[in-house]
Amino acid sequence: MAMNRRKFVRTVIAGTTAAGLPFQKVLSDSPTSEVRTNRRHIVREPAHQLRDGHKFAAPPPSEFRDVVIVGAGPNSLVAAYHLPDLDVVCLEKEPRCGGNAQRSKWRDIWVNDGAAYTSYDSPLADFMRSEFDISPTPLHSNIGYIVDSTVIPDFYKGGFDKLPYDEDVRRQFHRFKASCDAIGERIGPSFQAFADSETIADQDIRDELVKLEAITFESWLNQEGFGPEVQEWCNAYGPTDSSSYPRNMSALVGTIYMAGIGDFDGS
Repeated sequence: MAMNRRKFVRTVIAGTTAAGLPFQKVLSDSPTSEVRTNRRHIVREPAHQLRDGHKFAAPPPSEFRDVVIVGAGPNSLVAAYHLPDLDVVCLEKEPRCGGNAQRSKWRDIWVNDGAAYTSYDSPLADFMRSEFDISPTPLHSNIGYIVDSTVIPDFYKGGFDKLPYDEDVRRQFHRFKASCDAIGERIGPSFQAFADSETIADQDIRDELVKLEAITFESWLNQEGFGPEVQEWCNAYGPTDSSSYPRNMSALVGTIYMAGIGDFDGS
């Protein structure tokens, strides 16, 4: 690529161009045996063949490089930037670099992925400003939510009363947050020890941990009498934060994740 490393990293992070890198076969040593894998979570062809145990003969090396970086997302680009003057190749399966710090299209609408935004200062943000003259777009919001076209920027920090629902539903959201916060304050300090199968000295705390771990978060929401509006919020937030829906996580994980999220300075 006809640009220096700093300019390249700046270009792809800023998202001003779709700078693609060719995917090249790179092996540091001559292969000594056939490549065989059984990675079941890969779903693309020829990954289906790999998943089903098909054996592919490793090709002879076509190039030799000092360093191979797999993927061209932000972490990979930062790694490339900080490497000394070595012969580096980056392997990227997509037709562009930048990972989640790029613009994407959804239903013909341009959107910026999450890594393109921040609402608080950090060493990384300072580094981007000083090295590349890039200032991340601020989002002065604490856990935003959109309900029936109503945008609530600070939903989880004083935004419940802006919900387009009646007073009873709004009270449910207040009660939901208070319940999760209380659980987090009560058993949160013992959560990691419990996850690591360590001894919990306080029997009451241990009993509550075991009880919450034994049921789903969805079951807990129903038991506590939270209506569909609260459950819809949990279904929207859960996959993005804890990578799962309430029906697929324990009540322990769900309540702990929801505890204190309104205290974040940014999102």
